[in-house]
Amino acid sequence: MMLQMDKVTVFNQALAQLGDREYAKNSPAGRAVDLWWPTVLREALLFGAWTWATRRLELDRSVMRHPIPDDCLRVLRVGADLFRIEGRELVIERYGKRAAGSDKLVVDYLSDEVARSEVLPDHSPFFIKGVVFILAGRCALKLASSPQLAAALEAQGESFLRKALHGDACQHSSNDQDPLVEILNSSIF
Repeated sequence: MMLQMDKVTVFNQALAQLGDREYAKNSPAGRAVDLWWPTVLREALLFGAWTWATRRLELDRSVMRHPIPDDCLRVLRVGADLFRIEGRELVIERYGKRAAGSDKLVVDYLSDEVARSEVLPDHSPFFIKGVVFILAGRCALKLASSPQLAAALEAQGESFLRKALHGDACQHSSNDQDPLVEILNSSIF
């Protein structure tokens, strides 16, 4: 089971960057983080092709128009040579060589499931820190009246998101294996 961090914890961490404030629903600080939370979370998800937010969809190749899933933020890959996106529809113009021998059209997309659940996965601490700092930066103008602080916090948040994206990509393409597994599964005879 994947551990997750709830939004109130993120709110408290973001407000801590601005002083000793604590999240309270209808306080000025609470209204500021409530206002910016959905926007900041979606922007953080759109920052890169996170492996933990990527979904794969297999569609029928005989159909040339497919609806884009409701949770799709951005289409990442389509298993066709020529396609276009019209509104919330994926229109295939030519399948070509990429899809030869397959009866399914494979579409990878970035899902906003994390944004909808409003709970962040704990396995990506730099992603969480990035969200915290960007959220603090957005609230800094209203709560601290400091454009310099806002810019510095947002820059720090983007730096954390870059680290998170790099770590996510490295982990995804890694072939790390536990050396004990091979040793314990082998026989000495």
